[in-house]
Amino acid sequence: MTLAAGSHIIALPNLKRTRRYGAKTRTGCITCKARRVKCDEARPYCSRCTSTGRRCDGYTQDQAQFKTITLSQISAFQYSIPVHSASGNGVRYLEFYHRCGASTLSGIFDTEFWSRIVMQMAQSEATIRHALIALGFLLKSEPGSLKHARSEAASEKQDKTLLLNYNKALRSLADRMAEPTYAPEVGFVACLLFICIEYVRGNYHAAFTHLSSGLRLLSQYQKKTRVLTYLRSASTPPSPPAQEDFAAASQSHGSSLLADKIVPIFIGAMGSGLLYGASLEEIVDISVPRPTSFRGQNFSSLWEVVIAGHELQNATVLFARNMAQKISVRQPITTKDLELQADFLECHRAWFDALDQFERERDLENKDAVEIHALRITSYATYTTACCATDDDAMQWDAHLDSFKAILYHAKRVVEAMGLLRTSDISDAASATMSPISNASMGSSSPASPTGTTETPPSSSASPRKPGANFTFQLFLIPILHYVLMRCRCPITRREIIALLDLDLPREALWDAEQHAAVARRILEIEEASVDERGWPKEETRLWCAVIDGNMDEKGGFLVTFAYVTWIRTEVSLRGLRIEDVKGLRGVQTKRDDAQWQEWFVLGSDRGAWSSRPVAVSLPRGRVDAASFVRFLDNKWGPT
Repeated sequence: MTLAAGSHIIALPNLKRTRRYGAKTRTGCITCKARRVKCDEARPYCSRCTSTGRRCDGYTQDQAQFKTITLSQISAFQYSIPVHSASGNGVRYLEFYHRCGASTLSGIFDTEFWSRIVMQMAQSEATIRHALIALGFLLKSEPGSLKHARSEAASEKQDKTLLLNYNKALRSLADRMAEPTYAPEVGFVACLLFICIEYVRGNYHAAFTHLSSGLRLLSQYQKKTRVLTYLRSASTPPSPPAQEDFAAASQSHGSSLLADKIVPIFIGAMGSGLLYGASLEEIVDISVPRPTSFRGQNFSSLWEVVIAGHELQNATVLFARNMAQKISVRQPITTKDLELQADFLECHRAWFDALDQFERERDLENKDAVEIHALRITSYATYTTACCATDDDAMQWDAHLDSFKAILYHAKRVVEAMGLLRTSDISDAASATMSPISNASMGSSSPASPTGTTETPPSSSASPRKPGANFTFQLFLIPILHYVLMRCRCPITRREIIALLDLDLPREALWDAEQHAAVARRILEIEEASVDERGWPKEETRLWCAVIDGNMDEKGGFLVTFAYVTWIRTEVSLRGLRIEDVKGLRGVQTKRDDAQWQEWFVLGSDRGAWSSRPVAVSLPRGRVDAASFVRFLDNKWGPT
């Protein structure tokens, strides 16, 4: 995918700072400048003054106010924007972001970051200020749909306000990182804003490039602080750093802003990249958590619950992706793979137990309860994924109906909190806390779900939305609903999933509800062409995957690759083959023509309208080895 006109990507350099020694500096405190002595620029008061008993009068307002930032230094944002911080339309878009954009952008777990922290930093950091102006412009001008975003990108008529401020933010960050007063938090926050800008624009390539740059910067920060992970043994090689090292490093280094607010958002964003196929494991060691790390754990805060859950979910997604690659080329599942699977399941059970204990011991506010509902949605999904990751049997998912119903229940609770669903559409018989089975065997069914889940489609009772893009940075609903529709074959549950996707759900990063609702209806048409006495699809019509291509054209057109389970079970010989002239592999391709195919979807002008048509699929040309063929399968037909 080529970048839209005017797009720029900055690869953030390392943390090493350079300075011309002997050069005159004008950044000292007011007292030291009056005395004409060198200031050490310690914050909030310089040591040169305090060590000699003098009063340090602090620093002038136009100087940078950040080195290592703590949450106590982030004061409540004042409703007025300082005159010197922006001019012209800049003030207008900063004000829009503050009034409307931040609340729409905020997801379940990151409200304080988007609503308060970035606004406070924008007052003193030009990088953050220009990035927020660009983001504010997008949130004001975009409705939020992926179709509209791709249409704007294809038109190459980007507004000068967006391009000017986006480029200023990129250049300003590069300059800022060379200054002696640069604090790492500035680069991390700017990187998240750049990722968000590209998400809103629908540009996955630029977004994940920024994400990779931010993770490399975090890796360098972790190495600089020399903090070992608290989940791995000391004998484990420290490079690349594990995702849990980031939080440990920032806590040890004294930056509560980095540890409490920034690192969890990066770890959550990693899940988005992994689901999209980004190779983030080459930057960060997404290692398997040990069951002992969760067993008997007593979470003291919701932050601990969230970050532990996200780390476990990221590792599970990567494990499932690796197992799918093996199954795709009929590589045998090893004893080590099964041991890893058992560890993942035990970790999930222990995490659920710790979460249940956390809920029992606290009287949670409504906002915290919604956050836990969202956590349970993703955790049930990764639990069932881990259960079924090592086998291509399409019937094994039927044993996890209870977990799929639990996901549906918690999803309705989250949608209800958005004001898009009436409480009467959620089963009164459902328990607010649904604990998994404890210490169950690996092959047993998933955690229990509520009984009596409603079988009628939910009704929309949407409250008026605030102006601005219907968009959120965080993933917590749409990808999971698509996953449930793919793996749960219960016709009633599937139609309830589609009914939720038909609501006015905000786009989550690059996941668009309208797009996934269209694909979901097509999946039902394909699989329910032949059903059993219960109305469930028979094995021969069940799909292995329905992969939505990341590229959408300006008319709302995109490719989806479908493959039946029978396709994945076909033997493939890879040793020294040439696709165009080796009869064996060409025979495999011919044999699979009725088991895998692509269709071209076009979203209609009215929400919910769509059409599809089959298109030809071609395998890669040239010499193919096992590694390249696995990558091809993963990119074209990987699991959803």
